[in-house]
Amino acid sequence: MGCLPWDIEVDPSCCPGWLDIAEPIRAQALALAADQMWALSGRRFALCEVCVRPCKPFCITCGPTWQRPGMWGVRRGWGPYVNADGQWFNCGCGCGAGSCCKASCAVYLDPLPVDPSQPLIVKVDGVVQDPASYQVINGKILIRAPGAGCWPECNDLSLPDTEVGTWSADYFYGLRPPKAGLRVGGILACEIAKQCAGLKCRLPSNVTQLTRDGVSLTLDPKAFIDVGLTALPEVNAWIRQVNPYGLAQPGDVWSFDTEPPYQVTWPASTC
Repeated sequence: MGCLPWDIEVDPSCCPGWLDIAEPIRAQALALAADQMWALSGRRFALCEVCVRPCKPFCITCGPTWQRPGMWGVRRGWGPYVNADGQWFNCGCGCGAGSCCKASCAVYLDPLPVDPSQPLIVKVDGVVQDPASYQVINGKILIRAPGAGCWPECNDLSLPDTEVGTWSADYFYGLRPPKAGLRVGGILACEIAKQCAGLKCRLPSNVTQLTRDGVSLTLDPKAFIDVGLTALPEVNAWIRQVNPYGLAQPGDVWSFDTEPPYQVTWPASTC
């Protein structure tokens, strides 16, 4: 598991001499350019794989009676709910008579959003479920298809997800890098490769002042780094477009009403 690297490609027609540079140098340049583009764009664009273990789906009571806020054991608020027959309701979350925290047909996935182009693998009792038996709403709500039953209420986290009494969701989340970012990333990779190969490139060196033919040029190699840019105008224009305020990472919102699924973080190969 992990994040997919940016799939940067260099157009040889825009980078003369690219194919003459040794393959190890080109591979290193592509990796360095991918990391720099990801960081300079505010760490927003990446597809990462995660396997979560949902536990105790959010408590929902559907009915004509509104749940009074402040009741013991009641999580206040309303939300969409779909039952096993495919019927949608706008439900207050609370505990009614005989219906407290029953198995729900919808659970929230976190992290999000779920990428629709990558596989989503759901296991229940160690059995991989038919993809036709579930879908994702709004990039975050995993629901059952009509007639497929509901998600389990309990999840034994002491067992791997191959055992009875467990269930899990393995998926990719995040935002796919834009094509324009991949193209300008190729320009950056080209210049990095040239620099590593000792060829003439457009990246700044450690020279702070240069005088040639009566013309003086002062260059601060840290100036671009301090403002989160490179020395390449094509790359800088795209970075300014997607990250105009120079953010180091995207913002995040924490909800006290929705409990995220659990993730097994060690050993790494276990869901």
